[in-house]
Amino acid sequence: MGLRHFEESAYRKLKKRPDPFQEFVLGWLSRHRPDSRGRESAIVWDAGQLLHSGGRITALLDLEFGHVGDPLQDLGGMWVRSPFVALGDLAPLMRRYEERSGTAVDLQAVHYHYILWALSNQLEFHSVLADPVPGTDYMLNLHWCIETNLMALEGIATVVGVELVEVAEPEPVGSAYGPAHRHLTRSLEGQDLGAGAQRYHNRMSVRLARHLQRIDEIGAAVVAADLDDTAALVGRRPRSWADGERELEDFVLADDGRHDAELVALFHRRLHRARMLNGPAGSWITQHRDVPQPSL
Repeated sequence: MGLRHFEESAYRKLKKRPDPFQEFVLGWLSRHRPDSRGRESAIVWDAGQLLHSGGRITALLDLEFGHVGDPLQDLGGMWVRSPFVALGDLAPLMRRYEERSGTAVDLQAVHYHYILWALSNQLEFHSVLADPVPGTDYMLNLHWCIETNLMALEGIATVVGVELVEVAEPEPVGSAYGPAHRHLTRSLEGQDLGAGAQRYHNRMSVRLARHLQRIDEIGAAVVAADLDDTAALVGRRPRSWADGERELEDFVLADDGRHDAELVALFHRRLHRARMLNGPAGSWITQHRDVPQPSL
């Protein structure tokens, strides 16, 4: 139910441009759907958000994605949540689940639901990133998507057996527009950010300006590297970024899994290059967390 909601309602109906990474992961999930063996219960899905006191849970938060489904979806969701919330070591929690439920945890199913839930940001925010509406926190949504897309891809890499290697950061280059970008960034950084909601909205503008400045510095190199990767896969170099996205998506949609390893490596490089564009090198918005894969 969860995947169908996100794919059909939040993505397919509102899709605005090619999204080859998302189509790759959706295809992979479709080909590797686990057998739930009749497991069914009420689940939170957006798991790991709770209040507690005296060793007991006192409240659950964010229930808008709750539905009836495989209870192991909640375990997968908690693994996705763990890098962002101090949930501690989750392996003992899964062993406790086995003790209380009397059934062994299907680790393959937990891993599958981990990948699915990690993809949910991209499914939900595809449209608003392709065509932002006023008030959108573009950079925060972009950061969330890149971070959780990498988590989903790393999960697939574990299953496929692909060793992921570090991606080199392009050297920044000067451009005729560099002074304007730097001036805009410094002007926004130097303003009185205010307080409350006004401060939040002003910070949105600062982060967006830093992103655009970084695009001016390394954006051309990132697009060129992405097109080179696509050319190596499809056999010809697309003429533009837009052509590259369309041709790569066409390749992904026509594939039946035979190129999984190549596509995992390609999307790993693309996502890390996209991460480098988020802001100044070394800033928090460019950082990627190493996430342990679900285990017992």
